Order: sequence, then C-alpha cells, then structure tokens
Amino acid sequence: MTTLLTGKEEISYLIRRVIEKFEYTNDQKMICNTNRENYVAVARELSTISNELPYTSKEKEHQEYTEIPVQERQMHYPQRKYDITGGQIKDVYFGLVKKPRPHLIDACYIYLYGVGRVGFAKNPVDPTLLVGEENRDDFSASTLQSPHYRWHLSTFLFLLVVLLFLGGIYMYFSQQSAADSKMWTSYQPSEEEINQITGIWMYQTGAPQTRANEAQRYRRVATNMVSIQLVNGILEIERHGATINHQGYLEFTSPGILSIHSFVERKADGSLVNPSHSLARLSPEDSVMYAISSTWSFESDDNNDVIGARNLYRKLGTGGTLRLISNTPENAACHCKIIEWDKDDGTIERFNLTYEAIKEGSVEEHLNESSLILRKPKDGVLLSAP
Repeated sequence: MTTLLTGKEEISYLIRRVIEKFEYTNDQKMICNTNRENYVAVARELSTISNELPYTSKEKEHQEYTEIPVQERQMHYPQRKYDITGGQIKDVYFGLVKKPRPHLIDACYIYLYGVGRVGFAKNPVDPTLLVGEENRDDFSASTLQSPHYRWHLSTFLFLLVVLLFLGGIYMYFSQQSAADSKMWTSYQPSEEEINQITGIWMYQTGAPQTRANEAQRYRRVATNMVSIQLVNGILEIERHGATINHQGYLEFTSPGILSIHSFVERKADGSLVNPSHSLARLSPEDSVMYAISSTWSFESDDNNDVIGARNLYRKLGTGGTLRLISNTPENAACHCKIIEWDKDDGTIERFNLTYEAIKEGSVEEHLNESSLILRKPKDGVLLSAP
C-alpha cells in the first residue's frame, strides 16, 4: 500500500517544488530569505486554490473542507478562512512547521500535480513523496566494490577534509574580527536560553501616556503580540501593535541579558523608520520579563519623538503562528486590531490589541507615568492624576 510522507518532511519538499514551478512559470527568481514579503506572490497563487477547496473535493480528489462563512466571502486576501500568507510559506521553507494545515498541503498537491493528496496517493507520480525503499537510490555491490568508485570516494573525502579545515580557519578569524567590532557576537546562548526566549509573547507598554495631544492618556497601556523565532541562527522578532507593527532581531550579549532591536519599516535606501533598542534581563524563575527601551511616542501631528520606557513581556507558549484578523464585525465591535494565535495543536486563541487603563494592584502598575521619560522634559505630558 502506498504511504506518503507526512508533516514537516512532506510540506518542506512540496513548498520547494512549488517555488521551483512558480519561478519557471512566471520567469522570475524568488529571494528565499527571512523576509515574509518575498513569499507573498506564491502564497497568493496557492490561496486561489485553497479558497476553492470547499467545492472541489470530488473533482480534485482531496479531503472535504467546510464552506467559508457567508460574512467572510466578501473579504479580501489575506483575511479569508483558507488564505495562505507569505509568513506561513516562509516558516515552512525554513522548516519551522511540524504540523502544516491540510488546506496548505492540498493546495500544493493541486498546484504541482493537478489533484489533492488523496488523489496523488492513488497514483503517486513523484516517488520522492513516498515512504520506504522507493525513495532511496540503489547501489549494487559491484558498484561499491569497483576501483573507479573507491577512487572517487577517496578523492571526495580528502577534498571534504581540506575544505572543512580551511573553513574552520576562516570562521575562527572571522569571529575573532567580528568580536572586536560587535559586542554581541562574543557570546553564544545555550539551548536552554534559546528555548526560553523563543515562542509567543504578550508585550505591554505605557508609551501612549507620552502623547500630549491625547486627552485620555492617563495611565493607559498598549497591548502587543510578539513572535520570537530562531531562523538561520538569528533570533527574529515580529511585534503586532495596537496600531503600529515592528520587526527586527534580538541577541544574548551575556548569560540572561538580551539586546532587542526593532523598527517599523526599512526604506529603499536602507534607512530605518522609528528604530527601537531595548535591554532586558531574562531569568528562568521570572513570570514577567522587564525591558528598558529607547523607543518612540508615536504621537500624531508631527510630534513623534524619542522616549524611554519600561516594557513588560509575558510568555504565553511556544510554536504556532500569529495571524491578523481585520475587516470583520468583531473588529468593528472592539474598534481594535485582532490577532489570532494558530497553535501547533490546531487550536486558536484570539487577542484584542487595545489601549487599556491600568488596574490598581496589577503588574501593569509598573507601567505608570514613572516608567516613562521624555527626551526633553516637558510639563503636563506625563500625568500623575486624571
């Protein structure tokens, strides 16, 4: 009986084949780095297939999918139920997804082979997707014993040893040079530290209290959702704010000490819009991570300025992805941005990103007016009473 690959192995292979076909079909080369925007074109292509899945199970031979709710049918990409985002494609490409969503898998099979996973299993035209001996190259005993084969193998191993030796020398001197000019390359975090910092976090800041033109700013905090993932050796951070998003990276400068760098946008000339820099201490016994940040007030009317702020991070869990929900009745009801956390176990948790008043006795009291500093002192901005 035919058995197909599953999980991470299956979707990783499919996505690479999808990208190859997309590049060939559209005569364009994709840049497969950590920028999720580079994958949006492929994601849109697959989304045209995935959003038809509720109506094509017989024709395309795939599992059945529930119909899209009536109120969502007028929505646009990427807010529809079966939309696939550039961030999801990026995570799959870099092997971060262990349990891919079925509609992503079926969309890939249909894009590549014209049928869904069920149909492909009946007639597996690509043996690479099969489990077992069919997926391996066979070498006969005579081939392994031939002098020609042994000579090539010996030569290959010799060259490999030489390359590894030269590579080791290069890496050693490169790291020594970098350590002289960049303080953060001198410390390599442990696996425990990386596991502790990666995952999904809730982030809160009292920065709205520095906006002098907002009358209701007294002891108000903004809630953000943060995803921290290890990608190609870099701890990447993506923060969804109540109004403004940030992206960037963080580093361990020494045991338990973090340097967090983020920005709102990178312009064509390479300059950064509203860059922020934070320092934080991460201890295993802490339920809340405190950070001190040089950031921005994001005050309107051209009054945006640099501020200092204490911020709170609370880890909610590991795995999964964050997804923006917009243009829905729920958004209208809360007058806010909504973020859904799609967990690896298939469950979903929803968060309303709002500005809220600090409750007496709560940990958010650490984000009151005393947690903030203006670049230039100015009376009447930071309020100690309503």
